Amino acid sequence: MANFISMKLGYITQETRTEIRELGESIWAGFDINNISISEFKKALGKDKKNIGNNLGLILMKGCGEVFKEMRPMDDEFTNWIIEYFKTEI
Repeated sequence: MANFISMKLGYITQETRTEIRELGESIWAGFDINNISISEFKKALGKDKKNIGNNLGLILMKGCGEVFKEMRPMDDEFTNWIIEYFKTEI
């Protein structure tokens, strides 16, 4: 999902995201996350030690090997990205 958010923010292209996703699919074959509720997922995100206050500490990327931490609020835009990810990417 971090790569999905990186793409949404314009840090990587859809092409880069697809390449990484294809690699990830081979690694995580056999794991099913279709039954995760969005509210439980958001609750889990809110407990991450990288967070500061109400801001999520996300590890995003600008390309292969170029990762960085960015603070993002759990606002409506971010929530909509989570919903989109669970509807279209899983």
